[in-house]
Amino acid sequence: MKKILLVIIGLVFSFISCDSSVDIKSRASIISEDFVKERLNYPATADFGWDTVWTPDYLDENRGTLLKEFTAKNAFGVPIEYVYKIDIRYLGGEWTDTSNWTYDYLIIEEVQSRKQHYYTPNR
Repeated sequence: MKKILLVIIGLVFSFISCDSSVDIKSRASIISEDFVKERLNYPATADFGWDTVWTPDYLDENRGTLLKEFTAKNAFGVPIEYVYKIDIRYLGGEWTDTSNWTYDYLIIEEVQSRKQHYYTPNR
């Protein structure tokens, strides 16, 4: 009986830890879009893809590197495909508030020309 109880408790904890990993990935993905839009000429035209590559930081469960694609109009109003990479960290508090997040760097790359734009947060 004790073994069954321990297995059940172990499964519950493994599901909880998986959920928190998924939550931070999803939340970081949503917030990162706000950080990207701050850097665009036409943020309202940004259309972000659903695929997200998330590499968690092994020492900090609230931090990771995120890769994602999007399209948006450039300075000339022409739709361009982009990819971005951001090293993002959740600081705590209400997750929907961008002030509760920070990033070390944000790289936005134009897919066709491969031109990269490197940003650090305004501190």
